[in-house]
Amino acid sequence: MCRSPFAEGILKNRLARIGRNDITVASMGIHAKDGQKALKDVVAACSEQTIDISGHASRSLDYEELSRADFIFVMEAYHKQNVQMFVPQVSSRVFLLGAWPAMERRTSEIPDPVGKGFRECRNILTRIAYHVDRIMPYLLAETM
Repeated sequence: MCRSPFAEGILKNRLARIGRNDITVASMGIHAKDGQKALKDVVAACSEQTIDISGHASRSLDYEELSRADFIFVMEAYHKQNVQMFVPQVSSRVFLLGAWPAMERRTSEIPDPVGKGFRECRNILTRIAYHVDRIMPYLLAETM
């Protein structure tokens, strides 16, 4: 479970490259309204990296789905707090993408790209891709 269409798209892309279709990846938003398309700048930044999120539709938090998730990755500390308040029993499975599996620091947060423009979307995508690539070995080891 991811908090970002960026992270969802990148993770799905990386898993498809290695033929791992047994891992479910989905994103939800703290303030998301169901069915909203990804922002044009977000889609364009992903497209540059051959990641197609043009069909992405936002979803709000889903109690049942969060309850079943093995890992819930979020971008910012307040996302983590919101998820933990919404579904307290998953508290031990909610992590900052920029920190897991190490210790969290203030610099572990990744800002939301909403309203930031194309250049900032591209920069945030690069940060998310770095962290997705960094955690892939850990995720794969946990799902074997």
